[in-house]
Amino acid sequence: MPEPLAPVAIGPAWLAAIDDAARILLGPHDRTGAALSTEVARLSELYTRDRGALRTQAAALGARLRFFLPRDLPKIEGPLCELAWASVLPRGPRWRVLDLGAGLGASTLGIASFARRAGIEGLDVLAVEREPRAIDVLRHLAARTGHGALAADTVPVALESRELDLERIDVRALGSEFSFAVLGLSLNELWTDAPDRLDRRAELLRRLTSVLAPDGALVVIEPALAASARDLQRVRDRAVALGLHVVAPCTHAAPCPMLAAERHWCHEDLDLALPEPLRSIARGAGLRWEGLTYAALVLRREPAAGGGHRIVGGPIETKGRTEWHACGEGGLVRIARLTRHRGADPLEGARRGSRVRLPPDAGASVRTDRAAIERLR
Repeated sequence: MPEPLAPVAIGPAWLAAIDDAARILLGPHDRTGAALSTEVARLSELYTRDRGALRTQAAALGARLRFFLPRDLPKIEGPLCELAWASVLPRGPRWRVLDLGAGLGASTLGIASFARRAGIEGLDVLAVEREPRAIDVLRHLAARTGHGALAADTVPVALESRELDLERIDVRALGSEFSFAVLGLSLNELWTDAPDRLDRRAELLRRLTSVLAPDGALVVIEPALAASARDLQRVRDRAVALGLHVVAPCTHAAPCPMLAAERHWCHEDLDLALPEPLRSIARGAGLRWEGLTYAALVLRREPAAGGGHRIVGGPIETKGRTEWHACGEGGLVRIARLTRHRGADPLEGARRGSRVRLPPDAGASVRTDRAAIERLR
């Protein structure tokens, strides 16, 4: 039996390709060393306050290319692995990808990396992005996939691009039978001042699923910030009401129980550390380099395998016990393990994103020594 697909960190071949692209495309606006860390720190602050300001200067493009692109590129791996785990990855031999708000190409290039391990021969990508300089970067890197230094890490990407505004997009005019439609870190930027922004975003997701192939999937990735993640959870509830089916992160179709308390929001934390030199840049900018966080939503037109509970918090170590929080159809459940029982239950190593099956009569709190708990993933 083949090994299950799991998220993989960015490798040296990608770092070299991005370094080459930066030197060729940025020229005098390129940044390295302390200057790059300073620009990354400034942009990180803007990411939390005003993402629209990122489009205003060439120096910002340099930090996006040299740091944020390689940092974000593996994020798509998490949702794709969820589809693989549920046995609903789109069939090959090639995948057709609609990348909306493509930016510098983190989603497309991440899929190209995953596709190599999934046995796919290549990608046919339609990238929609309103910033020409960003498309130039994506075009440069896409042309290098599938051969040369990236031959072992990627499949070839055949790229078509269109400069369009996502708030005014005619989805049907973009084509049909896509294996994937992807919104990478862009849904939160749409209709921000509209009082019905969440309804508009949910309707966009519904229209996007209508241009998918029958086995296709819609993947949304958002920042792991409370405001954007909770907005995505609200959009998720609206999308379910519109008839869409959730593959991840939810294991159920009931309303999101985490929205009941403002302190809760759903996000992922992949166990992937940044490689050097990205780690040095992150240190200089005062950013984390261990773990890759984001919020995600994976939707299909047809149901996929679900059930059970997903770990959405923990492990939290306190005196004498370890706790996790799990989300399922019945709501949030606190799972506790006494330290003296460590290693005697299936939750050893469980972290945010793991799936478990709890007893049908589990209430709001269970202990591992008093309940039969099965680790699904």
